Amino acid sequence: MPRCNEAVEFGLMMNQILGDFVALFLQRYNGLADEDNPLNPQIETELNRFAFKMEAVVSALDRNRTALDYTVSGDSGANIRACPRTDCEILAVFDKGQALRILDDSGQWYEVRLNNGETGFIAGFLASPDPSS
Repeated sequence: MPRCNEAVEFGLMMNQILGDFVALFLQRYNGLADEDNPLNPQIETELNRFAFKMEAVVSALDRNRTALDYTVSGDSGANIRACPRTDCEILAVFDKGQALRILDDSGQWYEVRLNNGETGFIAGFLASPDPSS
């Protein structure tokens, strides 16, 4: 979890970004085209810095999160979906026996961590505990 000084830094970064966006919109309102606005490079730099900090926090939280090792047990593999319903977007397709990192069990669905860092959901009946763990 972020320490107090990191929380203060996040707050200051968000205030700076918000102030720059307000200035950007005021300049837009006064007729200055976005591509001519001198604040654009500064805002981009601040947003990148903020995103980098957020990635570090998410990574730290994920390291402290209890995860279970499971594998795909469905004979024809399994769809990993954006939400815990069959009508949600398919984010990935895993093969039978492929390793899963279960982050949360919401009953009939498991939340899993994908290789790209995103999370998705697999139907519980398509996953089973990894026998090697």
